[in-house]
Amino acid sequence: MIRCQKEYLLVSFGLLYQKKSQRIVQAVEACPNRWTHHVAVQGMQEVDGELLGWIDEAYRFSAVK
Repeated sequence: MIRCQKEYLLVSFGLLYQKKSQRIVQAVEACPNRWTHHVAVQGMQEVDGELLGWIDEAYRFSAVK
């Protein structure tokens, strides 16, 4: 479990599968084959290529679902 500072931004995105990463605070399968992932971002340095790649993957998934 990641402990968050008092101030953070919660980034949520959906994918066809459950992505595994220590950065993901929680992932839930709200509907069959639709996983919602939550990442707590505590500073601009955490908005990196990995997170942006996940968001891009989620965008592509939303276009075909």
